[in-house]
Amino acid sequence: KPKSVLGDVSLGIFKGIDNGLWAYGFAAIIFAGALSAFMPFMLVILLVGWALMSLFTGLTSSVRVHLVNLDEQAVVILSTIAGLMVVKMGPEAATHTGLATMLTIMSLTSLTLASQWWQTATATTARWPRPGRPSAVR
Repeated sequence: KPKSVLGDVSLGIFKGIDNGLWAYGFAAIIFAGALSAFMPFMLVILLVGWALMSLFTGLTSSVRVHLVNLDEQAVVILSTIAGLMVVKMGPEAATHTGLATMLTIMSLTSLTLASQWWQTATATTARWPRPGRPSAVR
């Protein structure tokens, strides 16, 4: 079945608007209070990250429709960490030191989660039956 260019473009536009609104909300939640001065920077990071994630998924997958989203639970956890960091660091949290600390926390969290997903995916798919290979699971 041929792809509908109009359908793809309209889905992309609406999903892009939806992603932008979600990213704004996520940035407002994570960078509330003392970190609010850095919210525009966080918004750019979320939008660029979301675009890269969507582009990679769209170009590397054979599935027709993709809805790539950020995890809302991670936003709540990171906002809690940000709040605790502000309490611990005090006025220094509103400086570039606070921003660097929060970005480091977010990066390490993302890398840890990606590592765990990769390990789970490789451990799980290794047991899946493949064509030409006898299946141990019936």
